[in-house]
Amino acid sequence: MRLLLSSDSLHLLRGLTVGVLMSFSAVMCLAAETYIPPKVWVGVKDRSSEGNPAMVDGVPLWRLDAVVNPRQKIDESHNRPDNHEPLHFTPLSWRKDCWVYDLPQYQGVKVKAGGEVEMGAYGVGAGEFCKNNALVFIAPKDGMYELSTTIDMFKWEGNFSCTFVASRRETVSGVVRFSQIYKQGLEIKKGNLVKFKDIELRKGAELIMLPAHDGYYSGGSATFIDLRITREDLALGTRAGLGASREPASRSKEPMAKGNPTGINFPLCDQAVDATQKDGRFMPGLHGAHLCMGVIDVTKPPYNADNTGKSDVSDILTKAIQDNNNSGFGNKIVYLPDGIYLVGKTVSQKEGGGNVGPCVQGQSRKGTIIRLKDGTWPKANGSPHWVFKTGDGVAQNFNRIMRNMTISIGKDNDGASGLYFFGNNQSSMSDIDVISEDGKGQIGLDLGTGEQGPCLVRNTFVKGFRIGVQSAALNAVTMHNLSLEGQAEVGVQNKDHALWIHGLTSTNRVPALNIENGNIVLVNAVLTGGDSTLPAIKFAKGMLFARHVTASGYSKAIESTLTKKDTVVPPNGLVLDEYNSEAGLSLFGKVQRSLNLPMKDPPEPAWEQDMTKWASVDWYRRDGRTDAEALQAAIDDKRNTTICIPTDVRITGPETVLLRGAISRIIGTGGSLIGDGALAVVDGGPPVVKIERLALPSNLFHRSSRTVVLEAASGKGIHHDGTGDFFVSDCPINMEVNNPKAHLWMWHFNSEGTTAGLTVNGGTTWVFGWKTEGLEGCRVLATGGTLEMLGFLNYTGGTDKSPWPLFEIRDTDFTIAGLSQFTFGNWDKEVYHRLVKETRHGETKEQPGVWMALFTSWGNNGKQPVIKP
Repeated sequence: MRLLLSSDSLHLLRGLTVGVLMSFSAVMCLAAETYIPPKVWVGVKDRSSEGNPAMVDGVPLWRLDAVVNPRQKIDESHNRPDNHEPLHFTPLSWRKDCWVYDLPQYQGVKVKAGGEVEMGAYGVGAGEFCKNNALVFIAPKDGMYELSTTIDMFKWEGNFSCTFVASRRETVSGVVRFSQIYKQGLEIKKGNLVKFKDIELRKGAELIMLPAHDGYYSGGSATFIDLRITREDLALGTRAGLGASREPASRSKEPMAKGNPTGINFPLCDQAVDATQKDGRFMPGLHGAHLCMGVIDVTKPPYNADNTGKSDVSDILTKAIQDNNNSGFGNKIVYLPDGIYLVGKTVSQKEGGGNVGPCVQGQSRKGTIIRLKDGTWPKANGSPHWVFKTGDGVAQNFNRIMRNMTISIGKDNDGASGLYFFGNNQSSMSDIDVISEDGKGQIGLDLGTGEQGPCLVRNTFVKGFRIGVQSAALNAVTMHNLSLEGQAEVGVQNKDHALWIHGLTSTNRVPALNIENGNIVLVNAVLTGGDSTLPAIKFAKGMLFARHVTASGYSKAIESTLTKKDTVVPPNGLVLDEYNSEAGLSLFGKVQRSLNLPMKDPPEPAWEQDMTKWASVDWYRRDGRTDAEALQAAIDDKRNTTICIPTDVRITGPETVLLRGAISRIIGTGGSLIGDGALAVVDGGPPVVKIERLALPSNLFHRSSRTVVLEAASGKGIHHDGTGDFFVSDCPINMEVNNPKAHLWMWHFNSEGTTAGLTVNGGTTWVFGWKTEGLEGCRVLATGGTLEMLGFLNYTGGTDKSPWPLFEIRDTDFTIAGLSQFTFGNWDKEVYHRLVKETRHGETKEQPGVWMALFTSWGNNGKQPVIKP
């Protein structure tokens, strides 16, 4: 885009002989001063920013910036320039006849005779990767400012659109404050009038004027004409655009509704107290949980779902869920208070590509029941019929979350299945019962086909049905604590899927697990009640790693019909200590058994039952605070133990928010923590703190001796620098361990990109279920410490063999079990062929291959003992 600035009152300073004009005139207008840009503005030398900013009487007054991510080198979606980040504005350099930033497709800025400045912008691939420029005014004095200009818009190509955005940047007590103060859409025409006032600027503060393009393969220009900024010499008042506190005058005294302690148990606000109407909008009063905290109670308007079990609410539940699809990071909570929700057809979330969220949350696992009408689907007819379905098809169903409820097919519904759960990257179901009240039915939990996963299934109970759990897809599912009872044919039926189960309890006469094909990891299984003529586990094809499996009543624990070379025949007994279906591998010394590191379940801090201790971060957005300062104020308010994030909170590059004090939980309820800043957990607070259902800023640091639980969250960089325990589950992130005393436990971990998804620098790390994607970069880099990984899938695509190893291990005690890869293309080219590169005591070796059931590297120096469970 090109920006044009004009004024008759501009003048040139001395120095044109060296090729630079750095002057703007300030015209005194009685009680006001007017500032207008220069008619000529050129640089000192080629490829230099000297002369930018332009000076008046030795003071910088105007600057031309590009919006550039400091990490930006090429067009990468994870390094997008962000016009909300103060550190993403950098001065332009001079190039022959215009100002420009020296990266491909950044457009030049020309200051023309007459004071007009023409500024171009372009959007390229990698998803709205836009190259924007901005004009910056640097306030020479304290005052209240007014801006007026006209902007001519011109489209070069594509679906170009542009919005004028004005932001204020200043440094107060060493803290950079950055906030948007004005926004206006611009039409593709001449003469867009932009005028606004009451801009409070202190001396040295910056007013950033940005014609912001946000498009895809499109470009155009903006020309600023007759730009004038006027300052009134008035006493500084309240900042424009900042409202008063939205915190309720008092907080609810009503305790939260009781239920299963694992449930969220938001209060059931029958009516808001001190509610008011403002501008036609309902404003919550004391309770406010369902509106100002981002929780949608389906029994309240506009849905008014009946939860007495008397009327069919299929369409109502589907509408409530689909209305809140694509809600921010997918964190809005569609909340079902205890009761029976009668349905006569499938309740479904939006399916297909690009769908996000929401979270469907019951009040309690046993009390919130979605129940199919008796006799709705009495006979199996070859067509699938589910009570509830979360998605299908391609791997683009993100942030699907189900919590705390029972799915029942009622009675006389032999053609019905319970729950079809489908989700990708960050998706999970937990604390769910799926039951058939008369034992009939087809499939209890259907994990689908196609591009299902990766996702997490935790604390799930399936009773009845022909098949308890069915899995037949491409990606991976991690299961943690699965209980099965009373199936007619099989407990778990798996074909082709990577399925990793930790904690399987089955009470069945039929086999608990039938593996037709796939990458299976099974740890800690108790399989009882079996028929003496049947095995507990039938294994036909694929790869199996099993540890600590106990069966009773069956003929044997595992029956294998594998015939391929190098197959390891399982033992005949009912108690299985450790088994891998293929010979184990090791580069140094003999093959060991797996490390068998101790495993811990993540602790759950108690849900706060006193609503006076819950707070929305929105209540603290006042008094000139940045978003980060508002969040810090909410955390440091001694009344609060639980913070809700209903709208996005931006933590910019220079900012770090400290999680401390009385806070035991931060939960996303529609918003996320975004930006290039950081959130750091520090000492001083409850022993356990949980962060959940959030996209995180660029960095999250665990710098304490406390226990941190991170769940259903995404982030660019998570750093375990402290000595406390760290539990991570259902997270697409990159993770680092940087303390020799650190302990990290992870369930369902998804990382993508060209850098290592997991970096271990000492400490003890245990991972159960990890899917990664791509053909570039080392996926794991470990130096020192102890690392055990159970269940790993790499999805690749490309044209050349990867030159990197999947794992680079340096003097680390290491186990990996159940490693596989898949691709839609050429197997010889599109997967990693170097699995492990290991250096031990200065010597380096490599393990070739494309999959392996078990690799061990520990105890070869005679010092590492076997670690008992």
